[in-house]
Amino acid sequence: MTVFPFSPEILVRLLVDYSEGAEDHIASKRQSSFLQEYLQELKAATVVCEPGYIDRDFLRDFSAYYVTCFYNYARTTTRLHFFSASFDQSALVSLLSGTEGQELSAEELQDHYLGFVVVRPLPETVIGRTCLRTYPTEEGRRTFPVLQQYPVNLFGIPLSVLSLAFQEQDRVAAACATSALWSSFQATGRYFHHPIPSPTEITRSAAVSLPDQEVPNTRAFPNAGLSATQMANAILAVGLEPQVLGASNAHLVKSTLYAYLKGHIAPVLGVSLYNHIVGETSQKSHGRHAVAVTGYSMRGGEVEPYGYNKFLLRSSRLTNLYVHDDQLGPFARMRFVDLPTIGFDGASSEACILLTNWPADHDIVGLARIMVLPLYNKIRIPFHIVHDAIMEVDALLNLFRQKFFPESLQLEWDIYLTTGSEFKTDVLKTKSTHTSGNAVELLTAGLPRFVWRASAYQAEELVMDLLLDATGVIQSNLMLFAKVSLAEIKASIIAIANGIAGKHIPGPSQQAMYIIRTIANPSAGGGGELHQSSNCLIKLAQCARRWHVEVSKVGFVRI
Repeated sequence: MTVFPFSPEILVRLLVDYSEGAEDHIASKRQSSFLQEYLQELKAATVVCEPGYIDRDFLRDFSAYYVTCFYNYARTTTRLHFFSASFDQSALVSLLSGTEGQELSAEELQDHYLGFVVVRPLPETVIGRTCLRTYPTEEGRRTFPVLQQYPVNLFGIPLSVLSLAFQEQDRVAAACATSALWSSFQATGRYFHHPIPSPTEITRSAAVSLPDQEVPNTRAFPNAGLSATQMANAILAVGLEPQVLGASNAHLVKSTLYAYLKGHIAPVLGVSLYNHIVGETSQKSHGRHAVAVTGYSMRGGEVEPYGYNKFLLRSSRLTNLYVHDDQLGPFARMRFVDLPTIGFDGASSEACILLTNWPADHDIVGLARIMVLPLYNKIRIPFHIVHDAIMEVDALLNLFRQKFFPESLQLEWDIYLTTGSEFKTDVLKTKSTHTSGNAVELLTAGLPRFVWRASAYQAEELVMDLLLDATGVIQSNLMLFAKVSLAEIKASIIAIANGIAGKHIPGPSQQAMYIIRTIANPSAGGGGELHQSSNCLIKLAQCARRWHVEVSKVGFVRI
């Protein structure tokens, strides 16, 4: 055991002393520079070294690969613990020995504990399992929905850190996609209760489809990378269902990642990396890369409209993603940017581009290619089904708002995956938005484990709440609950339902029709009590008589 005051120079020295790496190489690594800056941001003040630490993940990789090497690699690692309080070795020894009048307490250590970094005894890729606190949330602007509590025992002192484990690829047992999946499984393993495989085990289960056309000239070990098919194989191997999606535009990327992150799932985002030099017509490619998405930040202000009908989705406010990038570090920022796509191979004008934090003489950007989702097998209804149905309902409501309620604000939607239990907990906290006497009935009702929630807001006030079954069958009615607290919305929905029934309005998709009918007919499973004003009833009558309004011009733009 050794205690040091924290500084960037001390960190590099410890990484060198407890690994097989050369000092000039360790000091120049992107990961080293990132960790120095990140720990300074967390206000690290003290480092405690725990040598001879047996790290389960490295031990499994060691037994699968390194033990058979001619060079005698060590099987144990060193764990570096970081604290935001200043203390020296004598204070820690005093605490461990139980000396009276000790300056340091176990409670103080926990209050100031920032997390740990495991140093692997390897020549280059020395950053092993790393669990560090996140950036400050800045009053909710930053959100990290997939964090887990990691228990730590420091010489008998129980500590814990809220984080998501990260590690650098070793380019032998794991490449970037393997490391991204390993971090993603850290979230799903605890949430869906499946075993969390080591990097070697992930690579071995992914390699069942070798050879692979997407990753030619490769082998399982040493591993040079995984294709989308191989990542899907690794997800199947832990008992989850893979869903691989394209990432053709920023709306699709933002809305999909946001929806599943709020459901405690850490997606893997695949990107193509390029230089971005202003004025260049051909940008240098750095190949493909995969990261685990762990959080996001949102700006305030106006929502960015999408599509012909100017659909307002809260996720459009996303400005940054926070990712576990094995070439950089944990919770690294990737910023959504609007750049011309000239020079990026095969990129459309609507492509989603993210600016990385990779240190270089020029910007390095990632062109989003795919999203890989490790899903529990009962999450059967994909996000786009709910998104498209809500967008159709919103298009019809917006038309009625413009014609008959022009003074009202357009609805802003928040669509995400959650659980029945989490929904009930939120209802219990905010019963004022679920009044009309049905709160108790709702709280005691049986709900599926996984549900899609679509909430509509006007000026930050919740005016409509919809709950759809995420475990159901696409062809069936997925609606579980609908609550509308604004009379004009309910009036418009009733008029729309009557118009569709009378064939005065072209019928929307099946799920959009289920939503409309559920809200219009409380006995069908939603709606609750409606308090209508006489003015609203008059406008409802106007709606029913005036189906010649240009309803047929409503265009539905699906993602």
